[in-house]
Amino acid sequence: MRGKMLWAAAIIAGVICAACFLYWDRNILLGKEEKALAWEQEAENRRLFPHPDSTWYDMELTLDAASGIIYGHTFLTTRNTSGKALKELWFTAYPNAFKDKKRTPAPREAYYAGFDEGWLKVEKIRVNGITSVFVEKDVNILVILLEEMQEGEDIKIEMEWKAKVPKASYRYGYKEGVFMLSYFYPMLNVLSEKGWHKGANYPWGEPFCLPTANYRVKITVPAPYEVVATGKEIGTIMRKGQNKEYHLEGRNIRDFCLAALVGYQKIEGRNRIADIKVWAPKERAFWAKEVLTEASSILLFYSAVFCSYPYDDFKIVFVPMQGFEGMEYSGLIFLQERFLQPGFADNKKAVFILAHEIAHQWWYNLVGNDQMAEPWLDEGLADFSAYKYMTGVRGEKALDRLQGTVNLGKGLKDMASRKDYYQTAYYGGEAFFAGLEEMLGEEMVYNILRSYLAHYKYDIASREDLFYIIEMESGKKLDAYFASWFKE
Repeated sequence: MRGKMLWAAAIIAGVICAACFLYWDRNILLGKEEKALAWEQEAENRRLFPHPDSTWYDMELTLDAASGIIYGHTFLTTRNTSGKALKELWFTAYPNAFKDKKRTPAPREAYYAGFDEGWLKVEKIRVNGITSVFVEKDVNILVILLEEMQEGEDIKIEMEWKAKVPKASYRYGYKEGVFMLSYFYPMLNVLSEKGWHKGANYPWGEPFCLPTANYRVKITVPAPYEVVATGKEIGTIMRKGQNKEYHLEGRNIRDFCLAALVGYQKIEGRNRIADIKVWAPKERAFWAKEVLTEASSILLFYSAVFCSYPYDDFKIVFVPMQGFEGMEYSGLIFLQERFLQPGFADNKKAVFILAHEIAHQWWYNLVGNDQMAEPWLDEGLADFSAYKYMTGVRGEKALDRLQGTVNLGKGLKDMASRKDYYQTAYYGGEAFFAGLEEMLGEEMVYNILRSYLAHYKYDIASREDLFYIIEMESGKKLDAYFASWFKE
């Protein structure tokens, strides 16, 4: 009798435990579902201006290589998706950072022939057919709207402008038959709940917060030049007077960058996800084959663990650039020429930099962020992604990492030096995600990053958005861990 009672008690206890487990498991599931529903509701109320679905840049450009001047005509169409009436618009005019010798972001060694100014001058702006008043403010242009633009109203902006490219081996500059044209045109700034995200001038980092948009571009260059640019080349036309006209188009891209080259050779290949093209000076183009092979491997790895690469092709251009070892743009990167040498695959630093710059196609290009206020978000993730490639695919020994924490709450304006910038945004940002992996495991971190991409693709994300995704996917409260990295 006693045995039967014990057996019955055991069964009852088992049923109770199972019920508790199912209740607990259901609550976890419901909690995650509730968080997902809350996010969807928040997303519906989230306002992004300009919105990628309704924003097109149509640009006609002419490069006068002799004077280093770009003549531009921009017809920009968008829609007021800000949730309020607009009384003004703000644009970034990055070339104006190069006006003053004392304030130029380019290092002294970039000016191979002494200081040479760069600038951008807007000559006329019309908004919905009405000539508008505008004011240049450092690297920003304020456009005062004579009539308020209501929520949902279409906005058509026409601009005539010209930009001077300095003789400088820099991301915006010219040297030895190579024009490096980054952020060279008037770019409409982001307006969020925090206000306008205006451009700035800092000697390190990317002082931008760029929205995703769509581009149709026609550029005319002297015939000897070859144009490599963001987006697809739709066609080329030879014009009288020995000029060549390129027609280009890009959808869902965060910036439009181009290089105009003389004396270069293209090496190309393909993997199952994209055409890969590398441009290098002709005398060293043979060495670009190793770069192409490594780039193909990196793209395949990131597409497998994060999400598919978003474009049909990926471009790499080796340029005479100082101040940066590499620079990222939508579907395109610049690399310093010094990395183009025999044995590229054996040069761990060069491969890491290549992996870092390619990672920006996911962290910056697909998921945007305010690179002035939170540079660690994209730079830290790009470094962490490169680290995962180096150890996971190439089997490299893990490099020494930052010990302890840094203050990731610092923006570019709070950083005292280039060293401080790298220590915070790159090494600190990578260490944040490495610490997360130690707590949650590799596969959970990959799940988090895939969710982060799914939720904020073509959007502007903040650290709060990332934290929300981390806690939602992991089911853990990590306030203490987050707080250890932010000392504000």
